Amino acid sequence: MAKILVIDDHRELRELFTEVLVGAGHEVIAAADGSLGLALYARHRPAIVITDLEVPAISGLEVIERLRFEPGLQIIAISGSNRENLEIARDLGAAVTLKKPFSIRDLTAAVRRLAGDAPPT
Repeated sequence: MAKILVIDDHRELRELFTEVLVGAGHEVIAAADGSLGLALYARHRPAIVITDLEVPAISGLEVIERLRFEPGLQIIAISGSNRENLEIARDLGAAVTLKKPFSIRDLTAAVRRLAGDAPPT
């Protein structure tokens, strides 16, 4: 299973994502803002980063831009604002983009695929 970093400023979503992903056997580290997220990435080197695009301190788009060339890293970008930011995230290197609201099933399927636990769709 994968080591995953979740970056989201909504505590309830961080906790939900963490609970679901840990329940699926993953190791999860969570941050409430992009600055802490980058620090946790440097310390723990997760295989997957799930980031909301609108987080405090350093935006999710900037997080993606800074991490885009990390070897083996897979990024999932999430946003409730607009599709344009998700398109920018994909252009910057996000492997998967999810527009809120999305189902937990969509998130876990994306994680399984990126972690190599499921065939690509």
